[in-house]
Amino acid sequence: MTMNVNDVAHLCGYFSTADADFAAKMAADPFWTQSVYSPEDVEIGSRFYFPEFVDLCMEKVKTFRHEVDKKIMVKSRGGQMKPALLTDIQVYLYPFGIVLYSIGLRQDDVEIADSFDVLMSARMLVSMNGDSDFVKAAIAPLDALRQKAGAESLLESGNKFKIFRSVVVDSEVVGQKEFDRLLFSAGTMTMYDENDSMSFTQSYFESILSKGRLSVFRNWAALSILDTYTILAFQPKEFMLKSWENDYFSKLYLYSLFRKFFLFRLNDRFRSDPSRIAGLKNELESFESEYSFPMLSYNFLPELVVKSMEAGLDIEEEKEKITVMVTREKERKEAETNDRMNLFLGVISFLTLFSAIWDFGCLVAGMNFFGDGTEVAVLRACTMLIIGVICLLALKIKKDRK
Repeated sequence: MTMNVNDVAHLCGYFSTADADFAAKMAADPFWTQSVYSPEDVEIGSRFYFPEFVDLCMEKVKTFRHEVDKKIMVKSRGGQMKPALLTDIQVYLYPFGIVLYSIGLRQDDVEIADSFDVLMSARMLVSMNGDSDFVKAAIAPLDALRQKAGAESLLESGNKFKIFRSVVVDSEVVGQKEFDRLLFSAGTMTMYDENDSMSFTQSYFESILSKGRLSVFRNWAALSILDTYTILAFQPKEFMLKSWENDYFSKLYLYSLFRKFFLFRLNDRFRSDPSRIAGLKNELESFESEYSFPMLSYNFLPELVVKSMEAGLDIEEEKEKITVMVTREKERKEAETNDRMNLFLGVISFLTLFSAIWDFGCLVAGMNFFGDGTEVAVLRACTMLIIGVICLLALKIKKDRK
């Protein structure tokens, strides 16, 4: 299974910032050029997407770009140096202090297995050599930006970049079985061979395709899994390539990553400090209210695409997990508060009752019916007995409730 392809990839990650002036600092830095949408751009976007989503993508998100267009050498997994075109670096300032970024890599007319090799190496940030072309041209500027933002890590979640890519084949479309093998290989970046004992099992192959494949037209299909969103196409039209870049990546995939990274960050913050439950719950509710849109587009295909992205990224599962944890912790905190309040009220009630009985005993003693104090002693003994019985009853009631 050998063929040459054109592979256009965006390697994506994120970090967080609490700097309210971070956008202004980037705008003042000549290294970065801010992308500004014209009223005509917004009007065109509004023909295809709902107003709230257009407002987020074109108004609220501040986008900065640095053009590179430089050929670099990337060290492959096998140790060989292989060429790729570093097209650009883009930074997207999303709400809630989330700074998304993407690194554009293009490989033209390369054997499909070689394109996987380059991307598998480039995506692993933790294993990068500080003197490589890729690190100096792409990672170093982003890391400087990360330091300026006050973030601890360039990748806050995981150890590798997420990847959106389009793999284009210039030949005629192949049969469905071969198409599926190529799509699986492109998405997992591992050549699949059902006759190779070291390759994936048939059941895994089928499960990945059944869960993550989006196939609407005969000449292209997409595969969405946790780390990659891959479009494999045979002789696509030019407008399709532009749509994948300007809509599927720049709008839909980045929005999906925004949701995924927000939920991941919230999950991590909750696990590290459950005492912040009230603030985290409010943050989650605010995010869901403002940026969890039920529908994004008026057209069916973008809706199918974004749903496949969300399924691959396990966004709903992540959301459900954090919602359950936050709700349980909130209920536990409320139960603790109620127990403390009940204990406080019980102590106050006990002291009030004790004070009333004691005062009554003192009143009887002041009347001095018998003169020798015997009756008062009996009264006080009875009082203590009554209090003891009340305490025992309270303990029994509490035990029965538990």
